[in-house]
Amino acid sequence: MSQGRYAHRRRAQFPVRLNFREAAQAPSKSGFSAGLTLVGRTRDISESGVGLIVSASKIKHYLARKDCRIDLAIELPGGVVRAESTLARFQSLEEGGVVKGYFIGAHFTKITNEDRERITQFAAPNEAE
Repeated sequence: MSQGRYAHRRRAQFPVRLNFREAAQAPSKSGFSAGLTLVGRTRDISESGVGLIVSASKIKHYLARKDCRIDLAIELPGGVVRAESTLARFQSLEEGGVVKGYFIGAHFTKITNEDRERITQFAAPNEAE
């Protein structure tokens, strides 16, 4: 994908596991490192990244790290897709002035061709959009 190319994002809610890890830390054979693991859901998905919602409120120090790396396991119909990603953006989700969770935008940095193809199938626009 070339720089500046727009990747179509499709709204989609799938369960996802996120693992925040140190930049120098590689994922284990299970796909997760020893960092903080959270469960959330996707808000939208594209061939290049994903928007996520997590209800954890005390994770800003992970998100604010200069080199925030996140291992993802997205539960698509037909199986789990795994991707290493970097943080693109985050925004707190507040209710009554209290942080209830975060929206996280993540950019895929390492994903198998097979998993990228599966994600692309879900992200492709359909006739109804």
